[in-house]
Amino acid sequence: MENPQLAVPLSGTGTREFIWEFVETGINMSVVINGALIANEPLSDGDYIGAFTPEGICAGFEPVGDEFPVGLSVYGAEQDQNNGFQAGEQLSFRIWDASTFTELETEFEVEDNGDGVFEAQGFIQIRINAIVEWTTSIRNIDLVFFLIVEERCFHEFY
Repeated sequence: MENPQLAVPLSGTGTREFIWEFVETGINMSVVINGALIANEPLSDGDYIGAFTPEGICAGFEPVGDEFPVGLSVYGAEQDQNNGFQAGEQLSFRIWDASTFTELETEFEVEDNGDGVFEAQGFIQIRINAIVEWTTSIRNIDLVFFLIVEERCFHEFY
């Protein structure tokens, strides 16, 4: 008599790594971040704040913790390159939450000196809030394993 097999599906996600990169060009804007929150909670050591162009290109980032203000150099694109902001492009920022290995979109409020667009040699002061969407669905399942357990294994333990 052959033992029947039982398939037990297992799933999980791998750990995402911090992978932002940017090019330091000769064109930059100084951004002072006076505060940042994730779901009304302060950031912690290992978190990062980065500036991203409308095309999603990282144009600068800084590691942050719970102490503010933080300075951030945001880089403009070199001539005929797509490696930073173009003059007048809308600034956007993301937070890397090291505790959850998650990149978060943000909203920001201009507190002084600017209107939220890139200006070479410009200066702006902002406050950032991460946009957090709570959900009960499972996302980013990278690997699915099927564990084959023969029925006799259960008899050996019980």
